[in-house]
Amino acid sequence: MSYEQAAPDADVGAGEERKAKGSSKKRRHREGKGARPLRNTGKMIDTAREKIAAKRWKDAVNLLKRALNSDRGNGVAMALLSHVYMNQRKLLDVRKLMKRALEAAPMEPEVHRLHGKMLHTFNEMDAAANAYTTALNLNPEYADAYRDLAILLIDAGVLDQATEALVVAIKLNPRDAIAFYHLGLIKKMQGAESEAIDAYSMAAAIKPDYAEAHVNLGKIAIDHGKHELGEKACRRAIEADPTIAQAYVNLGMVLRELKKPEEALEYSKKGVDLDPSSGASQSNLGNVYMDLHRYREALACFRKAMEFQPSFATSYFNFGNALRLLHDLDKAHASYDQALALEDERGEFHHNKGLVYQEQGLHKQALEKFRLAHKLKPEHHGLEFSLARSLWTNGFFEESWEHFDAGLTGGLRLPNRRFQVPRWQGEDIHDKRILVWREQGVGDEIDFARRFQHIVDKAKEVVIESDKRLVDIFQRSFPEARFLPERLNGKNDWEREDCDLHLPAGNLMQYFPFGQEDLAIAKTYPEDDIEAAFACWERGKDSKGYLIPNPERFDEMAERLADVPEGPKIGICWRSKFSHRDRDIHYTDLEMWEPILKIPGAQFVNVQYDPDEQEMSKAEEMFGIKIHRWDDLDLRMDLDGAFALTAQLDLVVSTSSSPNRIADAMGTEVWLMMAGASRPDQPVTGDYGLPNRMIWQRNWTEEWPVLIERIARALKARVEAAAF
Repeated sequence: MSYEQAAPDADVGAGEERKAKGSSKKRRHREGKGARPLRNTGKMIDTAREKIAAKRWKDAVNLLKRALNSDRGNGVAMALLSHVYMNQRKLLDVRKLMKRALEAAPMEPEVHRLHGKMLHTFNEMDAAANAYTTALNLNPEYADAYRDLAILLIDAGVLDQATEALVVAIKLNPRDAIAFYHLGLIKKMQGAESEAIDAYSMAAAIKPDYAEAHVNLGKIAIDHGKHELGEKACRRAIEADPTIAQAYVNLGMVLRELKKPEEALEYSKKGVDLDPSSGASQSNLGNVYMDLHRYREALACFRKAMEFQPSFATSYFNFGNALRLLHDLDKAHASYDQALALEDERGEFHHNKGLVYQEQGLHKQALEKFRLAHKLKPEHHGLEFSLARSLWTNGFFEESWEHFDAGLTGGLRLPNRRFQVPRWQGEDIHDKRILVWREQGVGDEIDFARRFQHIVDKAKEVVIESDKRLVDIFQRSFPEARFLPERLNGKNDWEREDCDLHLPAGNLMQYFPFGQEDLAIAKTYPEDDIEAAFACWERGKDSKGYLIPNPERFDEMAERLADVPEGPKIGICWRSKFSHRDRDIHYTDLEMWEPILKIPGAQFVNVQYDPDEQEMSKAEEMFGIKIHRWDDLDLRMDLDGAFALTAQLDLVVSTSSSPNRIADAMGTEVWLMMAGASRPDQPVTGDYGLPNRMIWQRNWTEEWPVLIERIARALKARVEAAAF
């Protein structure tokens, strides 16, 4: 059963514990000696109704047959038995019994209502409506008939009339859980989600074991970010009926949102076990595998989803996502194209195709896709932020800033703080106090600091809030500003009096952009790897950096490195602590670094801030080398130590993580390894103003070891030439 559609077979319940008004008077069974009083027949029928409500069909059949043995002409018993046979799919007996019921009790409203339900099930909509109308003519206050008529009208798409009928049904019987449930369906269809939640909640409160109500309440709560309510509703649905697959699927969805992937996997698997041919269930399980970075298992789920529901575009989209994260980019394109063939106006489909172009280094094509995605779905902040970054990469700096704040609104630039004082828009501030506040990660914050001196020179007073680990080095480097550790307090932000204006740090580049000299630096790379490596050395010899390390810590690191054997001291960072399925493509395993780590004469120093000791020890044993590190140096919390160590190194080779930003800030030569380019030529588009940096991009058709071999050849040439 679809839990977003009317459920005509799930409505025998709270409204049927009482017999419909207008029932014909009881008659005594006149056949045979010792006939039982008819009051026992009435009790059996009442008990049968209870069994029907509990879906205990066999018990209901036994009771109704006993009632008919006692009173063979009881039309209500016949109609109820016909209804039970309908649920048991004994269709040959259904119409025959109902015909007898109508002949036996033509003035009984309940018989006509059940006749209407039978006709509705057989999709004879007009005849069903007539049957319900007859029941209501016989009893104008028959709440259950109003409710069942409303269910018919929902299926016919006549929602306004269905709502009117449900309102009457609820007025006549305020304890009718099924009426509230279907009112929730209507409100959901009409986009009135808060009213739908209220209606589903009432249904579940009246009938705590109403599994379908809990399922729909859970789904709509999840869709609107009410994860605690969604989880609670899903668990109650499972408790009420452990056989409903959708309850497990929905619970898996909410557990994903709550960042509980292992538990989400457990329930999502159960949903698939209960309904293995459901494309939605398979897709949801695939998404859980994606969260766990188990992309090949995700592919298998999405492939089944496409098989079971070949017209469901989202399955092709998900399949493309898994292929993209496995770096199978041509096949990812093909899968996105299949999704777009089914739904060509889905902004996120075009967006992710743009991501593939971006990873192939085809930035113009990527920008076209991001523009289209934003046009199709302008309210989606994530799509707009991708457009902003693509505009930047393609050199459209001013246009980029028009969309950059979508990152704040969409939670992609964190935190998003609000102040009573206005935001600076680039006007003259020689007599103003301005607050610049940190955003995003530590690496971004270090990069934004390249523009601190510009704002210090322009404003009367500057207060800069930063990660507390960076306060000392920032204060030392920019003594004219006042640095404070970040304080995330909404009330304090709104009421603070130490500034006239504010600005998020990421927007400093908007008002202090790159100059022509900065832009020219990016065009000086030779295309040959070894020539480029030597050119970077020549260009970066006099690079001073823009942050000043602690002098005492600088000397301390010199002493530590003095104990390291002769040879250039090269820092290495092979991944980031912050793993995410869209980031993993940019990181390596240490075992891949063998060609670099085995270069004779080079000394390698760990600069990764969350090293895995077991991983490093294994690499040392495998390659017969030493990775120098110190147990008492915490490179994550002791950033003063990290800056000082990096300043003493000859070179840092790093993936896209904060150690490469620290090297930039210290003026230390850095080789940055990146995934995704249409060709291996230098430079990468969009990185400017860094004379001490060399970008190493692997071609999108290459695996990491191919790029690492190239880096190793260039580094070996530098070591042999003593060019450090």
